[in-house]
Amino acid sequence: MDWTDGGKCLPSDNKEQRAESARIQQTLARVITIQQAQFALLDELAQVVLRCMPEPPTARQEQASALAKKRYERLLYNDGGTAHARQCAAGLGGISRQ
Repeated sequence: MDWTDGGKCLPSDNKEQRAESARIQQTLARVITIQQAQFALLDELAQVVLRCMPEPPTARQEQASALAKKRYERLLYNDGGTAHARQCAAGLGGISRQ
């Protein structure tokens, strides 16, 4: 008999369940750590790429900005953007229709 968990007598199956639960928690903690590391790596890569890319001339910059706004607008309307996202975009001057 096992006298753990507040002095209650626990069957051996409960011990196995607790051991399995502990293994699952350890695996989950490793997965979360890996995800955080991958995100940090991707973030650093994006920062390096953005720092190393030269700025385009002003005329191209305005054109690229206009194209990006149009792509964003299409994304909101074609991919099921929410009303809140549309309101936010309209507040930024990106979308004028309802």
